[in-house]
Amino acid sequence: EIGDSMPLCGEGLGLDSIDVLELVLELERSFGVSITDEETGSRVLRSVDTIADFITAEGSRRPA
Repeated sequence: EIGDSMPLCGEGLGLDSIDVLELVLELERSFGVSITDEETGSRVLRSVDTIADFITAEGSRRPA
């Protein structure tokens, strides 16, 4: 079980670089967001909460 605020990498869930790449690709495909650089990825992929916040923020920037 993954808690919403549990860290996804390191001491938390322990995702490795391949897991992170697969997660980024799936987020981009499923939600139409773009994680273009390592800094953004580090900020966004901290936890489920930070991913949800990013998707929500990006969705509100797109025209309806």
